[in-house]
Amino acid sequence: MKIIQTKLDFVQFSPIEKVSFYRNIIVKFTGNPRFLKSDVSMLDASAAVDALEKAIMAASDGGRTNISEIHDQKKLTDTLFRSLEA
Repeated sequence: MKIIQTKLDFVQFSPIEKVSFYRNIIVKFTGNPRFLKSDVSMLDASAAVDALEKAIMAASDGGRTNISEIHDQKKLTDTLFRSLEA
């Protein structure tokens, strides 16, 4: 029997890489019968990725508050996507 191992290397990606990576995961999980029972709904995951992307765009001016928002959103999305491994 093949053992599936989950890798959490995505946590080290840059915020911009995370957005595209997370969107790819959402597309692949949606409608996949192997992932019907997930602790996180795809709507919640998609909303978190949208918020991360919005924070990235808002921080393009280099404001400290906006950069802090990116870090907060990264933590939130990383936590959500770590719980998707089950």
